[in-house]
Amino acid sequence: MENGNGCLTGHSGGFEFPCLIDVKVFLKACGHGDSLVRALLLEKLGESEILSISCKQSRNGNYHSFTCRVWMVSQVRMNRLYEHLGSQEQVLFVL
Repeated sequence: MENGNGCLTGHSGGFEFPCLIDVKVFLKACGHGDSLVRALLLEKLGESEILSISCKQSRNGNYHSFTCRVWMVSQVRMNRLYEHLGSQEQVLFVL
């Protein structure tokens, strides 16, 4: 069964790789959020694996939510990316 991003989900709920995934990164609002998120992604992914980054501001403009569409080739790389992003001081949380 496809999850809407081009990944197939197996019976155990896992992904079948390679596939596209959307990673959500939440930061406190800052003027350089786009470049910061891209730089963090590039520490674990190649430029060609980052397909798009879009940003939405919170209602009061205090926070930014970045949706990063990335090409993921394995569960191990996906886990490493989430661990890396989640360990960054600037990142509030990752989905």
